[in-house]
Amino acid sequence: MRKMAIVPSLFTLGNAICGFAAIVHVGHYATSSDEGFLVMACWFVLLAMVFDAFDGKIARMTGYTSEFGGELDSLSDAVSFGIAPAFMVAVMHSRHMNTHPLWAKITWFFAICYASAAILRLARFNVENISDEAHHMEFKGLPSPAAAGAVVSLVMLQSWLKRGPGEIYEFLASYFGAESLAAIGSSIWKILPIWTVVIAYMMVSSRIRYPHLVNWVIKGRRTFDYFAYLIFGGIALALVYNISIPLLFVVYFFAGPVMTLYGWITGTGGLRVYKKDEEGDFSEKTYVGLGSNIGNRVMNLRSAIKRIKRHEDINLLRRSSFYKTKPVGGSPGQRDYLNGVLEITTDLSPIELLEYLQQVEIDVGRVRSTRWGPRKIDLDIVLYGGRIVEDDKLVIPHPRMHEREFVLRPMNEIAPDVIHPERRKTIQELFEELETQQEKVAASSAANGGDREEA
Repeated sequence: MRKMAIVPSLFTLGNAICGFAAIVHVGHYATSSDEGFLVMACWFVLLAMVFDAFDGKIARMTGYTSEFGGELDSLSDAVSFGIAPAFMVAVMHSRHMNTHPLWAKITWFFAICYASAAILRLARFNVENISDEAHHMEFKGLPSPAAAGAVVSLVMLQSWLKRGPGEIYEFLASYFGAESLAAIGSSIWKILPIWTVVIAYMMVSSRIRYPHLVNWVIKGRRTFDYFAYLIFGGIALALVYNISIPLLFVVYFFAGPVMTLYGWITGTGGLRVYKKDEEGDFSEKTYVGLGSNIGNRVMNLRSAIKRIKRHEDINLLRRSSFYKTKPVGGSPGQRDYLNGVLEITTDLSPIELLEYLQQVEIDVGRVRSTRWGPRKIDLDIVLYGGRIVEDDKLVIPHPRMHEREFVLRPMNEIAPDVIHPERRKTIQELFEELETQQEKVAASSAANGGDREEA
């Protein structure tokens, strides 16, 4: 086996050890009914999140990412954020509630669904993961650590409401009444199994996206005011951790669906994860089309991507696969194109981005001659956030993108839920319409005897 990175692996093993400790404490709770063991199990799951938040980041910063590290991380996550919370829900619900045996079986079924969803989500992440910090700004589906936090934090809240004493509890009881707080605690036990299976669905959802909070909050350089707010806000939340921890996890849980719905309504297409510069300005999520049909097409596309990534105001989030497509228009006999799409965020204006992409084309070796002629590299701004731009130099969205398979196919791979600002349809819907139209044309051609020019 190849040599392994020690520090990131130790962090990952710390995650797994915390998960194991959580399971052991749930077992102690099952035999003793002492809720102190249950609360300690919750704290071990939260501690596992701390290890998990930084192991991958340390590996990427030090350049020691590896398949071994990725597999170790997923196995540890499966224990800490999959098995441990599921076992906790099943055991505590069966002990706490004197319910019908059928409901106890349903609770175990929900717990199994949760554990299975966590494992499936981690397997999908392994397949799609790219070891680049730019690709770790958002998640497809609810991340398993956040899912575990949404479960265990409610368990902690229920236990705290049940124990009762404390200045914060007495303060709340003076406003809402001790009976109301006790009723809230009892309701948490009742809804927890259903809450768990809802979380399970959100983990495996492909349409709902969530921001990577660690990268989103601390990545890059920020103002002094931002740093001060972060410190004082953290201290304030720590003072009321019994309430702030479950509140933060619940808010994060609903943030994905709400932001995705907002994106669909406004035409930005789901969650928009932004990069901030030193002044805190937000950047636009943008899609750039690439194409080449001269020379080494793969090398040309990769060379262009490398140059695009160099710009300090461009952050590459995702890249589609390369697809072979037929030339559209132009002189006959052209070679097939290789096409792809990039998803980026940028602080450049549309015109500034266009000018930079044109410079990249020159650097790669494009020579502009005839329209729709062969080209070594072709770069086009397909979408720029939700903007509609009509200028002598630039039109956004790309005026013919809804008719172009070489745009829709790769974009459908990485951003199927993005909405076309003018046509008000998702990329997936536009691609399916184009495929249907192509099938009708092919069927009509076959019915008329095929291509008559070749007959």
